[in-house]
Amino acid sequence: KKIKLWMMLFCIGLLFVSGGVAEEIALDLTQLARFETASSLCWLDDSLYVLGNKGVYSWKSGSEKMNTVIVQDCPEDESEAAVWNQMLQLIFTDGEALYGLHPYSGMIKKIEGNAQTDVAEIQQEYLYSEDMEAYREIRQAVYADKKLYLLLGTDTYEEYDKTELYAFDLD
Repeated sequence: KKIKLWMMLFCIGLLFVSGGVAEEIALDLTQLARFETASSLCWLDDSLYVLGNKGVYSWKSGSEKMNTVIVQDCPEDESEAAVWNQMLQLIFTDGEALYGLHPYSGMIKKIEGNAQTDVAEIQQEYLYSEDMEAYREIRQAVYADKKLYLLLGTDTYEEYDKTELYAFDLD
C-alpha cells in the first residue's frame, strides 16, 4: 500500500511540475479574414479543421499559422446567389474525409482540397418548419457508426427551448 501511495504522489507531482497535459493554443482567425470567428471544429488525421463564417481552415499541431481550405465569401448581390449553395453551417468527419452540411438545402458535401462534392441530402421536412415558416436551428452534430446525428431546435414556437435528436443514415 505504501508503494501505491508513493506512486500516486509521484504522478501528482509530475502533473504539477509539467503543468498538466493541456497544450495552450492561440490561433487568431482574424489574420485570415477580418472579423472571422469559429463556429465548428473537428479533427481529421493530424489536422484540426475550423469552420468560420468566411471559410474552412486547417491547422497542424506545432504550427503557428492556419491554412485556408475553402473560402466562403457572402454574395454581394443576387447575381452571385449561387454562392449560397456552397455555404456550410457545420463540419464533421467520418475519420477518413471531411464533410460539411448546408443548413438550408440539407446537402452534405465532401470537402477535398478546395472543392465540395454533394454526397447526401437530408430531407427538408426535418430542417424546415411549415408551422414557423422558418428553418430549424441545427444546434449540434455528431457522426458515428455511419450515421449523422443532428440535434435540432423544435418546429413550434410554443416549445422553442426544446430540442429533438435525429439520426440520418449516410450510406
